[in-house]
Amino acid sequence: MRTQNVNGGTNEDINLITSCFDCNRGKGRTPLSSIPKKLKDRISEEVERESQIKEYKSFISKRRNRIKRDVKKIEGVFKKYHPSQQFTHSFKIFSIGKFLSLLPLHEIENAMYIACEKQKLKNKPEQVIKYFCGICWIKINNKKEETF
Repeated sequence: MRTQNVNGGTNEDINLITSCFDCNRGKGRTPLSSIPKKLKDRISEEVERESQIKEYKSFISKRRNRIKRDVKKIEGVFKKYHPSQQFTHSFKIFSIGKFLSLLPLHEIENAMYIACEKQKLKNKPEQVIKYFCGICWIKINNKKEETF
């Protein structure tokens, strides 16, 4: 007689195993046909994972270095007009970093040139930064509108 038990298994001879309580509890619902992976296979998978992590870290490092170079280029444009000034760390990371993720470098550099030229007579670096950010956000919003 074939009946199904509470856990979904059947009482057929092929599904029954004589085991102590602890062994049976450890087995749980795992079918006897499932064989654990060999240690060699698990090591091979771990080696592959480690390789992927290493490649990803290398990619992130290269990306971070490129962003740093790009930020220096943009700050270089600003320093031509305001040699004693420099960007704050948070402005470099959050504002310029965001702009670099949404616009090509040449457009951001151009925006800084425009902002510096427009504000040249006022000699107020903080106004240049505001104007620059405004130009970049307008460019970003225009690109969004073009895609719709």
